[in-house]
Amino acid sequence: MNLFSQVAQDRSPLNMLLILVLLILVAGTIVFSLFLLAGSVMFNIGISYFMDLSENLPVSYAGVIRFIQVAQQLSFFLLPAILFLLIYFKKDSGLDLFTGNVKTTEILMVFILAFMATYVTAWTGNINSKLVLPQALSGIEEWMKEKESKAAEITNFLIKTPDAYTYILNLIIMAIIPAVSEELIFRGVIQQVFRKLIRSGHLAVWITALIFSAIHLQFYGFLPRLILGLIFGYIFIWTGNILMPIAAHFFNNAIAITFSFIFGWDSITDVFSEKGVMKMTEVPFIQILTGGVILFYFWMNHRKMSASGTNTPEA
Repeated sequence: MNLFSQVAQDRSPLNMLLILVLLILVAGTIVFSLFLLAGSVMFNIGISYFMDLSENLPVSYAGVIRFIQVAQQLSFFLLPAILFLLIYFKKDSGLDLFTGNVKTTEILMVFILAFMATYVTAWTGNINSKLVLPQALSGIEEWMKEKESKAAEITNFLIKTPDAYTYILNLIIMAIIPAVSEELIFRGVIQQVFRKLIRSGHLAVWITALIFSAIHLQFYGFLPRLILGLIFGYIFIWTGNILMPIAAHFFNNAIAITFSFIFGWDSITDVFSEKGVMKMTEVPFIQILTGGVILFYFWMNHRKMSASGTNTPEA
């Protein structure tokens, strides 16, 4: 413990990164194991079988799936982020989460941006899905397809909302918790640590977005998540308030959940099918243009605030 305290007192970016990795691997693993133990009791499933289910979940175990999703978010994202910020979040740390103000009009703009992003990510997802690896890597490709298929199966099963109770539950588990947990650790912690380490806001955004996309282990959705990571990262840099990327992340997830509840999941997927209203092969020019204008506004506003001496994260 003394060694940990000594390392934590060193506020160099490399040491911060080391502490963060330790918090994720050690604290996260311990807490997740406790969640699994509690889950095995809650669902009356043997601990060994419960741990096996965490990797090979049949979609019929809806309650178990949701429990494990929450456990993963809280254990490996939210808890390490909070512990890290408790250690380092001081005036001399260079870490800031709330330097900018939240404006109602900008929240509305973030909602529109998230809505436009659903079309862009659907289009880029179609491009990503056509990834073909060399024959020598066919085994890896099959494993990637299997992981993607299982993830899609679980998502499709959970997002179908037959009643208001399930809809609210999905909003909490699939929108609110991931938005808060993932944005705190990726944008609030990782992006800021890399910004200090490499002294470049742009590189920090890109590196964090790459990690953000890769960590989901859904390889055929890598490009769409990379784009979302970039959007969330630049929103944080240009607004200086972690609540803005949290809002964007929440809206992005909540839109699909809400539309599924209102119109049905099959109707939503039909919109983005090859024969749907928005064909997957068509470039969504209007959505890209609208999103670009909104991002341009945030960039210009950031420049204006920087020129006036307002303390905002440097790009």
